[in-house]
Amino acid sequence: MNKSNIIRLVLVSLIAITTTFGQGTQSGRIQGTWDEHRIQRDCSTGEETGNFHSMLTYHEGGTVMAIYGSFTLQGVWRQTRGNTYATSLKFFLPNNGWALVYAQIVVSQTGNSYEGGGVFQTYDAAGNLTIQHCLTLLGTRFDHTSP
Repeated sequence: MNKSNIIRLVLVSLIAITTTFGQGTQSGRIQGTWDEHRIQRDCSTGEETGNFHSMLTYHEGGTVMAIYGSFTLQGVWRQTRGNTYATSLKFFLPNNGWALVYAQIVVSQTGNSYEGGGVFQTYDAAGNLTIQHCLTLLGTRFDHTSP
């Protein structure tokens, strides 16, 4: 193989690697930053108890950070099958209690949106469950072209 062919092979390989990494947050993948709309409901009656927006970032390696109003949440995510992911988030409350959010979401084939459902639970300082709400989740990928 001559020097010219080696250089071409290296360049083609670099372009392929760069393209693969650049597309890593698309095609049903969760990694990246998302705007999320959450609808909170009483699990037993279905009555809406809250409706709010948040921002989440799913990091490579299975960690996630989220901002809900003045609360910052940290957690983990894992792929369960195909475009389906399970997430668990936690944050601490001013009364020394904490809240947990468990969710399952499905990322669209385009990788630009997701839908899912989950549970929001709060606990008092003694570890007693005080509130449980069901969640409907709608996410839109945030990028430099988002309005």
